[in-house]
Amino acid sequence: MYYKNFIHRFLLRKNLFKRIGMRLGIVKRKLTKNEFDDLVFLYRLVGEKPSAIFDCGANVGFVSYQFYKCFPEAFIYAFEPNPDVFKKLSTNLEKENLRIIPVQAGIGDQQDTITFYKNNNTGTSSFLKPTEFHMAHMAKKYSPISVPVITIQSYCAEKGIPKISILKLDIEGFEIRALEGCKSLLEQQSIDFLFIEVSMIPFYINQPLLEDVIIYLRKLNYVPYNFYGNNETELRESLITNILFMSQKMARKISSIKGDNSVYVPM
Repeated sequence: MYYKNFIHRFLLRKNLFKRIGMRLGIVKRKLTKNEFDDLVFLYRLVGEKPSAIFDCGANVGFVSYQFYKCFPEAFIYAFEPNPDVFKKLSTNLEKENLRIIPVQAGIGDQQDTITFYKNNNTGTSSFLKPTEFHMAHMAKKYSPISVPVITIQSYCAEKGIPKISILKLDIEGFEIRALEGCKSLLEQQSIDFLFIEVSMIPFYINQPLLEDVIIYLRKLNYVPYNFYGNNETELRESLITNILFMSQKMARKISSIKGDNSVYVPM
């Protein structure tokens, strides 16, 4: 009865206004939170600035530009394998090309030229073939082309990049292959944060899902920090979300500033 009665449940409880403030704070956070603001917050907290940001699956450059606005002193490397989309990416980021470097290549676990399934909905093109479920929803028409693929590790070695501040992956099912291509950097904790789009259902054949990506990164002492942008079907089924992963090294820095157990530090 206590929880069914509105007066007892809300109006007569202790610390009413404090509870209202907490509820409003939660609602505000849900409405306004985004990964860019959180990354700015975290870097300010540790008194650092990102130096190198990798935007893998850059598409037409929206995320690259957001990173540029948040971190104008960082170098941003925007990787896009689709040749048609890459032209738009280069044009869109032309004014910022001193800080944003477009790279026409996909990201994987080896340097090669492989088949890329180009979809009319360019954001869902992939190195993996779409499943029937995906074709029913988005990948209605696709065509195979050949594109170059490189590894993050080899690109860093070639360009003399010792560490990556933020690694963003939006590569439609090729996440584990890309992570395999920078495993040494991950083992050395040479990537501060990873921002990865993950799927909860298979859109592509042999695609790793949310749990596979989390398990893979937990073994390397990277843990989920927060979730953003959950996408659903008309029937309210969750399909895709974005996860920000924090390195053990960064978690330790935050704990040294804010106190033990202020954030979870993987052991």
